[in-house]
Amino acid sequence: MTKPGDYWIRAFLQIHEEEQKLYYLACSNCFSKISAHQEGIAYTCYNCDKEVTVVPRMLVVISTSDGTGTVKITAIGSIAERILQTTAINISKLSNLGEHYDLNSIRSEFHKKNLPDTITPQFWQAQ
Repeated sequence: MTKPGDYWIRAFLQIHEEEQKLYYLACSNCFSKISAHQEGIAYTCYNCDKEVTVVPRMLVVISTSDGTGTVKITAIGSIAERILQTTAINISKLSNLGEHYDLNSIRSEFHKKNLPDTITPQFWQAQ
């Protein structure tokens, strides 16, 4: 049986889904996904029952493979932004301007990063 603690996994990471939007519109208080169609507007959140502002929130699905198997990881919020080194606001602005962000470009930049030095136990804890 495995004991609780911090463990290192050496794995290859890949953004693989072409149709990922990379962000969703969320409640500024509880970060629940909301049904509003525009950010920056006032909205009553059904989850926390507060009048909030609609904000974009980063979400990315990454495949990790260590040679013995593959696991999908979903990174959300500041962790996803730190991994991709961009913000949900930047991606949202491109989308709102009618410009489609280039997922291949983001994917290419992602693969250039020295992630084993970047993703440490402290990385996941820092918010």
